[in-house]
Amino acid sequence: SLVVDPDGCAYVAGTFRSQSVDLGGNVHDKGSPDSYGDFFLVKLDSEGDTVWSKTFSGGVWADDPPASGKSLAVIEGLAVDSGGTLQVFGTYRSESIDLGAGPLQNAGASTDMFLARFDAEGGLLSSAGHGGEKRDRAKAIVLDSEGWRYFLFNSCNDEVDFGDVVAHRSGNVFNECEAFIVRLPPL
Repeated sequence: SLVVDPDGCAYVAGTFRSQSVDLGGNVHDKGSPDSYGDFFLVKLDSEGDTVWSKTFSGGVWADDPPASGKSLAVIEGLAVDSGGTLQVFGTYRSESIDLGAGPLQNAGASTDMFLARFDAEGGLLSSAGHGGEKRDRAKAIVLDSEGWRYFLFNSCNDEVDFGDVVAHRSGNVFNECEAFIVRLPPL
């Protein structure tokens, strides 16, 4: 994922499966050798030089991984507001994921979603987990000109709680999972 802020700085996110990754001279080790994939965030200035970089572990399962597979964390979408706050929307498959403010617990034995906000210096402002017992998968995040946040995701749960908004399935018996768009107010 890639997004550019009003000052011309680029934020880049991706997943790595190797034991370490070099992000502009900053080498980061994988969080756990048992993780199938960890993710990274990098801020580049308008000249392409690294301002900061971070990695986050996909986490692990305490016991053998469930049928859903090994642990994994991926960023599915990035958005930056006019004040330079970076919003990250992603998916994780592990018992929990820690983005810097303590672990977000997975609600089941499948994938859940996370939302995190970082300031322009890379400091975590907030993080939250969203999902249920069944599979949830983040797809995209978009901010409009007034700061409203739009989230596109898939879920196999009857409802997904975003605090201000609860998304409910349509009840279509032919689909195991459904796509959702949720609109949340500016922060």
